Amino acid sequence: MSGSIMYWSFVGIGFILTIGAGITLMRSTNRLARSFLLSSIINVLTFALASLWWFGQTSESLQRSLGIAFYGIAFVNVAAFDFFALASMRKQPPDSGENGKPGQAQ
Repeated sequence: MSGSIMYWSFVGIGFILTIGAGITLMRSTNRLARSFLLSSIINVLTFALASLWWFGQTSESLQRSLGIAFYGIAFVNVAAFDFFALASMRKQPPDSGENGKPGQAQ
């Protein structure tokens, strides 16, 4: 398998593992902070290992720098997507309206 296919495979694997773990924990606990923390740890580990692999895979310094920079961009994108996905899953308390009675707007 070529290096570029493996490179993008690591990005896909990082996305699937991070989002999958966050969503699974969010469904079971409904705790945004805990779910995001666990998925962020998985995200850091996945992209750190992928960056180490890429560093050892390439010999040119420009290729190394760009590959690791793109892994950094992918890391931030996955973290942002994960946060917004988890935040949208959070159950909100029912709206009590301004006068304290549910469902009545003034």
